[in-house]
Amino acid sequence: MKELLKTLSTVVGYCEGEGINHENQPFVGRLALQPVLDGRGFTIRFSATGNDGTIYHQEESTIAPSLNEKLVLWNFNTNTPGMVAHELRDSQTKAGVARSFVFGFNQPSDTSTFREEIALDILNDGGGSYTYSWGMPGGEFKERSGVRMKRKGTDCQKVEFLSATLLVSKDAKRLADFYRDVIGVPLEDEKHGDTELHYGCELGDLHFAIHPLENFKDTGYGTGSVKLAFTVFDMDQFVKRIESHGVKLAYPPKDMGFTTMTALSDPDGNHIEFTELSNRWFKHLQSRRLQGYDIVQQWQQLRKN
Repeated sequence: MKELLKTLSTVVGYCEGEGINHENQPFVGRLALQPVLDGRGFTIRFSATGNDGTIYHQEESTIAPSLNEKLVLWNFNTNTPGMVAHELRDSQTKAGVARSFVFGFNQPSDTSTFREEIALDILNDGGGSYTYSWGMPGGEFKERSGVRMKRKGTDCQKVEFLSATLLVSKDAKRLADFYRDVIGVPLEDEKHGDTELHYGCELGDLHFAIHPLENFKDTGYGTGSVKLAFTVFDMDQFVKRIESHGVKLAYPPKDMGFTTMTALSDPDGNHIEFTELSNRWFKHLQSRRLQGYDIVQQWQQLRKN
């Protein structure tokens, strides 16, 4: 069991590719595999979207051990009325495939009932495939839908996410009271490292904070300034990129516990920070999503109401 889970942990991430469904309709398949509970299980988010934007299939499933120590794909998707438990039947290697995980529900030969197999293949090139085979009662059991996907990595030098927006004020408490009590922003007292007391919270995945001028006394920041912080995933590579352009950092990267950060001045003199967030911080954000602090989840909930 541990060896199987370890194998799955090597392909955590996002894959995308083209496939065909049981009605011979082409689609783009997108699959994200993420660990849960320190790798004791994995979530699968998969969607199949047609060329015209029609979503043929959407699922949020979990691969995790059952109480009888069987590895199970707990499959939950838009094409079945409820969650279906598929037990692992095979996990072999084959031509072009580093490991094939085949999960099944009922026996393929039993024509008296619905039966299904779902195969998650880890390909030798780092990509993956996701295949559904099934048969209706009295019908033939065969492969119905499949997609071969390439792994989509993260360009560690590319900046695509904001990590924080900060306001700087001569009277940070007064401003924080206004944002918290009047506007409704859930600010809390914060103090870490060598910073003075300030006020912060998470708005979605973005950290929002209000700081006193004292926390930026050496940066030329003034009252009313808005301060941006961008996320990077590999600080060393990012620093090399910046230095290759002849740009000088305001200070070397420093470890703040929850993040490693550095900063620079843009051509207009704005002080911009760059943060490589810690595993602890990403787990904190992951926990917030599980609690419903996700803009897409909240939009879906509002539509239902």
